[in-house]
Amino acid sequence: MLSLIYGRPGTGKTYEAVKFHILPNLKLGNKIFTNIPVSITDPNLEVNESPQLTDIVKVIDDSEYEITFILDEFQFLLQEDEEAWFQLFAQHRKFRTDFFIITQSPLSLPEKIQDLISFAHKTTHNPFFLKKLSYIKKVYDGVPTEERVVVLNSKLRFYNKKVFGLYDSYYQRNYVKTGNLLHFDNKSNIMIWPIIAVCVIVFLIYKFSVEREFSLKSYLDHSSPSISANKEEKEKIVPVKETKNKIYNEVMVDDNNVGVDQGSLKNSDDELVDIIFKSRVFINGWHLKNKIKVYYYDVWQEKFMFRIKSDNHIFDKIEIKEYEDCLISINYKNNIKFIACPPE
Repeated sequence: MLSLIYGRPGTGKTYEAVKFHILPNLKLGNKIFTNIPVSITDPNLEVNESPQLTDIVKVIDDSEYEITFILDEFQFLLQEDEEAWFQLFAQHRKFRTDFFIITQSPLSLPEKIQDLISFAHKTTHNPFFLKKLSYIKKVYDGVPTEERVVVLNSKLRFYNKKVFGLYDSYYQRNYVKTGNLLHFDNKSNIMIWPIIAVCVIVFLIYKFSVEREFSLKSYLDHSSPSISANKEEKEKIVPVKETKNKIYNEVMVDDNNVGVDQGSLKNSDDELVDIIFKSRVFINGWHLKNKIKVYYYDVWQEKFMFRIKSDNHIFDKIEIKEYEDCLISINYKNNIKFIACPPE
């Protein structure tokens, strides 16, 4: 199997490879070949910091067992012989091998090699909080493109200081010297603003999305004359009037105001929107239609689940805001709901 690990510099690509691919395979007794300078003594681990393609082929020929190759900064190794690497990847399963190639972007790989990739692991900085202590990893079915993006899972990973001591990297060296995972931007407080924004959003959701039953009696009690008024005046009944709109004790109730009149009838679209806002909803994937993203939403009920696309006509009245491939918000009549991909 050919897998890709990619992300911008400093987003945890090498950490991901060591923590979740090299260490687990060694624990299972599997053979590993890597160019990552790992300081681990294990008979099943071979480290070559500057491998040539001939070194890879020799390891495959000499090995009697299945072997996993984990190659960092693969875009530089590819410069040796692009066509030979393609031929190796195209037939690698015949040689009982698996490959994890690490690079900063899929665009550094030729399209014919991208087509051979089974899973793409993308690492990014945590955009909300704990940026210096964590990162986000998403797994895609193949390399994501403008026409096709299928997110298999998304996880929040927390760095482990002990793992940084097992391999040589800029961040490991910097952490030992300064105690900071991200030295060059660890003094920046720009990421405090997303935290403030989240707090404001949570407050607004609580403030405006919780339905409160309108009580005519409490309104009249609150609006009653002061205690110094004549007792007979207090007990005087305000006449009920009838006009084109309903008027109860001088309080206007508009039949078209669905936010106030809880008893008014709703059409089927409103009922469906209400179900979406009250249910657990996850993003299952998306595709491009006329250069516009069309999301697939899985709406979970107690005993069943149904799927609805974002180009359904009911979303014409709903405001949709995209934050990430796996995080959006929908807004309808001051009700806000965040939708993300399902947990693994």
